[in-house]
Amino acid sequence: MDICYRCGEKIDDITDFTIDRKESWLLGDDPAQLFYDMDNIAFSHARCNYEAGTKTFVSNYKNSLCQINLQLLEPKLLQEICRF
Repeated sequence: MDICYRCGEKIDDITDFTIDRKESWLLGDDPAQLFYDMDNIAFSHARCNYEAGTKTFVSNYKNSLCQINLQLLEPKLLQEICRF
């Protein structure tokens, strides 16, 4: 219970401890169920948890941008935004 779900390393400092969700509850079809599902809970370093959340947010943001009217964007900018 002292191993980070994200990086697999030991969590040595309680100030670096967070409760993490294996699957994002915010992006799920049933957010409340995912939030309270005990099988979806893990422990992570704060930095690993926040980094994973940021990557998910950025990825979803990029996906949203790539689905807007593509003709409004400069081709070079579009290529940079939608690069995966």
